[in-house]
Amino acid sequence: MECLTQNLILQHLPPHRQNNRGWRIFNAVCCHHRGHNPDSRNRGNLLCEGNLTTYNCYNCNFSIVCDEINLTMKAQSLLQWLGVPEDEISLLKLQLYKNRIEGVERVKPQVSEPAISYAEQTVPEDAKLISHWLNQSVIPDDLLVVLDNMLNARGASVTTAYDYYWTPSTKWNLNQRVIIPFFHQQKIVGWTARWCWGPVPTGVPRYRNSDIPRNYIFNLDNLAKQRKFCLIHEGPFDAIATEGVAVLGSKLSSEQIFELEKAGAEKIVVPDRQRKNQNLIDQALALDWAVSFPDWENDVKDASDAAKKYGRLYTLRSIISSKTNNKLEIGIKRQMFTQ
Repeated sequence: MECLTQNLILQHLPPHRQNNRGWRIFNAVCCHHRGHNPDSRNRGNLLCEGNLTTYNCYNCNFSIVCDEINLTMKAQSLLQWLGVPEDEISLLKLQLYKNRIEGVERVKPQVSEPAISYAEQTVPEDAKLISHWLNQSVIPDDLLVVLDNMLNARGASVTTAYDYYWTPSTKWNLNQRVIIPFFHQQKIVGWTARWCWGPVPTGVPRYRNSDIPRNYIFNLDNLAKQRKFCLIHEGPFDAIATEGVAVLGSKLSSEQIFELEKAGAEKIVVPDRQRKNQNLIDQALALDWAVSFPDWENDVKDASDAAKKYGRLYTLRSIISSKTNNKLEIGIKRQMFTQ
């Protein structure tokens, strides 16, 4: 199928450079149309793969994935901002309409290798699966403290749901932490070690991390399974609690957006319940993804807390039943976060 929308975008693309991952980088064309200052720092990013075209702006957070079947209002806006004449846009709409009535289906990108690949890493020195340590004749006292604190903080549904590691090494207080390995295609490509020894002492970081791969999505391998929903969180414990994914931060990169868009599952952002760092909600609005605002009690701050208090099944049901794509409803409910 000819890439009509993609070709039109490329014909009108402003001066740009292309990085080694295929992204075209240029001054974003959307910002001054959305109440922001014009971009002069090359915040616009465009990726063409198969019949999908992904555009993302790091300045005003406008994001879109265009296919060759539908020309959405957002796609029309992008074309207008690129300077495409109205008669060419009208002709494109007519051609795409013809595609639809002829039964042309959206074609996912066909790539010979995964769009994201990472170098394999090792876990910290002497680290082994917690199941290994529990099978020893003598279980290390430090590990027992870690497990007890983790169980009290996260509950059984999270504590038993992942292949955690532990090490007796005292470097970076690792013996007082649980190690969460980062998997990609069944290989470890990084890790984070979370403090599990009571309150975090002053000057001690809550997390110790390996070199986290750029654009890594925690639990992305789960999307290889046939799932109806993709629950998107900030942190790994929440993703473990719901078998969702975590972006390991409060904002998605262009590459992460593209990887998630390729998945057929419906995307649902499950934000942490706080007023600050609501970038994921902003991006969900820009991408037309759903956002979920479950009716949890005030002392429940995220999905991991909910799984501990209500159990995994109820937590999942409450997230899915509370999802919404209504922008007005999202705008109102996000104001309810208390911190």
